[in-house]
Amino acid sequence: LSKNSEFAKLCPPSERRSPETVLAFAVTELQMYLPSLASLPPDGTNYVAATVRMLGEFSFPQFLQAENNPHSVWMLQSVMKVEDPVIFKMFLLTQVCVLCGV
Repeated sequence: LSKNSEFAKLCPPSERRSPETVLAFAVTELQMYLPSLASLPPDGTNYVAATVRMLGEFSFPQFLQAENNPHSVWMLQSVMKVEDPVIFKMFLLTQVCVLCGV
């Protein structure tokens, strides 16, 4: 969805930098286009948006292949200091699902 150019046009230009920023904006501001988020409590929506932002900051598959540079690892550490620990757990679960092909 976030890679769709027509959907991305619903976001302001500053939020179109990457699919992750488009999705994070959509989760917080365009919920009427994402009906599956309607059943989430407000904290759940914030967790999803923060996890998506973290996905944009750090590529775990690249880390496993030793392709990340120290700056990427530092960015992940910085985000972990600011965000709730639940966000990092959701990030790891997301990465496991991606690596397993789910």
